[in-house]
Amino acid sequence: MIQLKGESRSRSLAKTAAYRVVAIVLLAALSLYFTGNAGEASLITILFNASGAVAYYALERFWNSIEWGRAPAGATPHQAGLLRAMDPSLQPRSESPPKVDE
Repeated sequence: MIQLKGESRSRSLAKTAAYRVVAIVLLAALSLYFTGNAGEASLITILFNASGAVAYYALERFWNSIEWGRAPAGATPHQAGLLRAMDPSLQPRSESPPKVDE
């Protein structure tokens, strides 16, 4: 797995956990405000976060089957950029039609 410079796995996990806590508290507070019922607010929060986790996992698995934007195995981001610059077949496909000489 490629590590970002200055970003450890534990830092990324801590940031992820902090974001999830903030998102859960915010959703619970908004649900409680709009429903006025703690039970309904809890149910909304639990269902939303559970379904969001399932959707995220499914989307990650889907993206795992797509080759676009991937670097060769073991390549650093810098090496991957150099490889794309040297090999036109690794460039993203252009949607515009090829130019024709007149």
